[in-house]
Amino acid sequence: MTHHSEQFTIVDPRTMDGDPYDVASRGTAQLHGIVEALLRAIPTARAMARNAELTRQLDRDEEPDPVGWEQSVEGRRWKQVEADLEKVRKDLTVLTRASGYNPKAPLNTK
Repeated sequence: MTHHSEQFTIVDPRTMDGDPYDVASRGTAQLHGIVEALLRAIPTARAMARNAELTRQLDRDEEPDPVGWEQSVEGRRWKQVEADLEKVRKDLTVLTRASGYNPKAPLNTK
């Protein structure tokens, strides 16, 4: 089985070079990247949480219910966490552009 590891460095935006607009944009973009990494990690973390619950069910001599887990309190909470992070990701997309707006430079429409 292949495992994928991801490593990244978080830089304190106060140490970044550039004008305030560029630094604000890069600092916010960095935060956006962290949220994207969290979103990529959710499916496997959720699967491991589900597997743990199915194992608990077996340990209690119960019939494992993988479909029922999705509708359990824990399963619904995992879905909510993912939805919350997706909203944060979208908000940070907008905030990255807004924080980098420089009134003295032409607006980049890309």
